[in-house]
Amino acid sequence: MKLLPGAVAQLQHQIAQAERKAAPANSAAHARYPLAPDQIAASHYAQRLAFDDQMRNSASYAATSTIGIDDGYVAQLRAGVAGRLTDQQLADVTM
Repeated sequence: MKLLPGAVAQLQHQIAQAERKAAPANSAAHARYPLAPDQIAASHYAQRLAFDDQMRNSASYAATSTIGIDDGYVAQLRAGVAGRLTDQQLADVTM
């Protein structure tokens, strides 16, 4: 009887491992046992990396993504951070 809880836990662990192996890699099925916060974070990070990799390797992503940068605005922000703007100029830049 003393060994029963340990034996049950070991069987549950084996069942969970078998379920993970049997499930597809990208399955959105709910896990039998909830993940710890660090496991959730690691899973989310891995998913974000995979999505980023997919987007970077997509030919249409580079063709349709245009990033416009206003160099004048950037220069004004830098001047503001450096303390070279008057209070009114700084207010105008940040609005």
